[in-house]
Amino acid sequence: MNNLARFTIYRQPCDDKQRLKERDDLHRLLRRLEEFLTLDDVRFGQPPNEPDFIFDLGKKHIGCELTDLNPKIFEKGGYLKRNAFKAWRAQVVPVEAPQRFDWGSYSLRESKASLEYQIADKRKRATNWLNNFPERWLLLHVASGSPFSQILGGPHQVKPGRENDVADFLAKSLYCVHSACKECWPFDYVVLFMQDGFLAFSSNSSNPYNLPIASEEILNRGAVVSDRFLDWQKESNYVVKAA
Repeated sequence: MNNLARFTIYRQPCDDKQRLKERDDLHRLLRRLEEFLTLDDVRFGQPPNEPDFIFDLGKKHIGCELTDLNPKIFEKGGYLKRNAFKAWRAQVVPVEAPQRFDWGSYSLRESKASLEYQIADKRKRATNWLNNFPERWLLLHVASGSPFSQILGGPHQVKPGRENDVADFLAKSLYCVHSACKECWPFDYVVLFMQDGFLAFSSNSSNPYNLPIASEEILNRGAVVSDRFLDWQKESNYVVKAA
């Protein structure tokens, strides 16, 4: 784990399986963050009076909330398909043919509404601990079945003749996230991450750590392209390749 083993979350793990999963989700982001700032420690917080994680940076303590993004708004129980996915992964075995889990389809409009809903919920919860932390971050994990993976880099398969439409859709997706993250006080940063890719969105237009941010050119494009892209449907699948 390179030098991340120095952090308390690895040296003194807790017994809570959900918190250990969140720690594992955070691992690749921490590796990338260390390209921009050197953290002295990363600790588990103690909700509700502390956030999920605490980043120690010199004498500064950064309170960090973490959540997996949902593709739609779910009033109760979160994204219930994740339970079905866990059960499927537990029983899947390598066979001659690939095996596929279908996460279903959802529109950019639905994912935008869900993002705004989740940010609002985290903002409300942060009132319990915000006064104890001079800086606050909201970490949005693009997990399996989550939306917005399309804006975190990587190649896109595009049918010939659809290049402009896909570029417009990606621009509208980025603009939707940017617009939602501007309304995120008391969080100073909102960080969208997946595996080795991440983007930071600042609530006050400052970027003291020079973290990767959205391209102004793409944001400007997303602001003016047609809202018809909000109703594009995205299908999401998880595939286990054959052994």
